[in-house]
Amino acid sequence: MTTDERILNELKEKCESVFCKTASDRKIFSEYLRLKRYLYSSADLKTAVPVMISELNWLLKGSSQGRKDSGIRVSTGDIVYIDFGQAYQYEMAYQHYGLVISVCCDKAFVVPMTSSMKAYRAAYDSADNKEGHYNLMRIGIPAGLNKPTTLYLNDARHINPDRIICKVSRMDPHSRLFHEIYSRIRRIVLPDPSELN
Repeated sequence: MTTDERILNELKEKCESVFCKTASDRKIFSEYLRLKRYLYSSADLKTAVPVMISELNWLLKGSSQGRKDSGIRVSTGDIVYIDFGQAYQYEMAYQHYGLVISVCCDKAFVVPMTSSMKAYRAAYDSADNKEGHYNLMRIGIPAGLNKPTTLYLNDARHINPDRIICKVSRMDPHSRLFHEIYSRIRRIVLPDPSELN
């Protein structure tokens, strides 16, 4: 048995012990594994690897009761690398950077970031793209990153801090840029009721 096969068998045994309490559970789990094996064998690596990383993160960090604390402490203004997990179409998924807007009740409110030039070109900008998408916000090249970055303001959400893989950098929460981000999020996520159609 190869090392990879041994690791996969150990993961399978761990999953079975956590999730499969009855014969019916074991049957469902076996069918799930068969389907996953088929999906992964037919997917290209660019598609499969982020999914597998996310599933492994969930197995190691998020699937069991009484798990150990990840030890990562975040605060307002931190730029972090996040595993957003699986998503539906038009939602941020898998591993991306994000900006921590606030921390409340053991959850971090984060805004996903992308270095996609397509998103950067499509983003609203009061100086040179007034016809752009208001839910996308250009923020230049933040400290710790090396490409022009765009925030997906409408994908802001609360996450369990265990989704955070690591801290990358920090944006001063008292800066003008942070206040602009905060203001835009409020207008998009919590619009004034009188402005709703």
